[in-house]
Amino acid sequence: MMWLWLWGLGCTSNGSTDEAVESDAIEANDTPETVPVTVATIDTPPDSPVVSDSEAVLDGMVKIPEGLVDLGPRHIEAVKGYTLPMNPMGVTPDQGQGANQRSAGGPPLPGQPMNPPNGKPNGNGPNGKGPNGNGPNNQPIGPNGKPTGTQNGQGSNFPQHKPKFDLNQPQNGGVGHVRPGSGVPSAPPNMPGSKSKFVGEEQPWTANPSNQMKPKRVTVSSFWMDTTEVTRTAYQGFLEATGYRPPFIAEDWAQDGWNWNGTAYPEGTGDHPVVMVSWYDAQEFCAWKEKRLPTEAEWQLAALGDARLENNFPWGKEYNHDALNHGQIESPNFDDSDGYLHTSPVGAFPAGQSTYGLEDTFGNAWEFTADARRATWKFYDNADDDDLNNTMAPGPSLYVGVRGGAYFFDLRPNPGGERNEFLTEVRRKTAGFRCAKS
Repeated sequence: MMWLWLWGLGCTSNGSTDEAVESDAIEANDTPETVPVTVATIDTPPDSPVVSDSEAVLDGMVKIPEGLVDLGPRHIEAVKGYTLPMNPMGVTPDQGQGANQRSAGGPPLPGQPMNPPNGKPNGNGPNGKGPNGNGPNNQPIGPNGKPTGTQNGQGSNFPQHKPKFDLNQPQNGGVGHVRPGSGVPSAPPNMPGSKSKFVGEEQPWTANPSNQMKPKRVTVSSFWMDTTEVTRTAYQGFLEATGYRPPFIAEDWAQDGWNWNGTAYPEGTGDHPVVMVSWYDAQEFCAWKEKRLPTEAEWQLAALGDARLENNFPWGKEYNHDALNHGQIESPNFDDSDGYLHTSPVGAFPAGQSTYGLEDTFGNAWEFTADARRATWKFYDNADDDDLNNTMAPGPSLYVGVRGGAYFFDLRPNPGGERNEFLTEVRRKTAGFRCAKS
């Protein structure tokens, strides 16, 4: 039964390690002209909030009204009628040993190389050597063999992006728990190796499982949320405007339709969610857009609606296999029965819209939240029973909360497994994000 227990944690071997393997702004003082959008009509229980027929939409964001959320683990029974297969745990070849699937703690600072390593096209070879290594005065060499004067061969006037967050300060998501440049995560000082997990009493840099927490009903203030996951076209605009590091992982599998070539995404995927981005990357994109990542409570409210609706899924109480881009628990976990083997264009599953009209909150790509993943409420802000307003876990931590599942993930055995956690620096081909704004 060990495999079933692991899946129940929402952090299975195939849902965590193997995924990594194949692994403008709304001004507060403006009164914008809003566009009505029809949202799903649902039955509401007594004493529950009334869901209006339309919500305010502006610049690709929808206004989410104040509501209640049952924050914490979601213990939901398997989908009725679903039978576990004989081989429930798919195994994907290769074990994610590439040197660049992780970002060593955060995005590059201005002036640092942002290209694929080891002499790949448009890249800087190690120590200035290799097919596309550095030329005179340490200038990057472009594919034509001539110095480019800056990263990505864009010319000397190409702008540089200064990260909003000071990555050297732990409280701002620093690199204290990663060996910089090593490509692999490590435990923080004085807590080597696997001792960072299952350590008894939770500490700031431990990673105890959180599935035993008792959920708390919290109030979430009104906010704005992106209607769709951030697309590759949108992320391309960020890269072109800032010179930020493109999605790239130095592993063979990533060359097969996943890696970007500089600012160019894989052909034909511009309207797909951007993946192969870390939590740090997601933070920086949202900051550039004068937005932020949603807290986990905000994300849950936007995805599932007010807790008094008692929705198990964005579209309602009952599972609908045709409402999302999903995987399967059987090996090899990828499933094209929904029309897509991997990611799909955002909004391709209108039946899966949330109460507020958000697309793809379940399926397609996991979505980063602003919350650290904690196992006890003592690390949360506003978690006292007399002040449960806008409750969140600010971090720092080894893991952050991700939600919603992905094209790789099967919700049917454990619908609550969509509440998961990823290392901050890992770049997965299943992980994306959307932004929020107060």
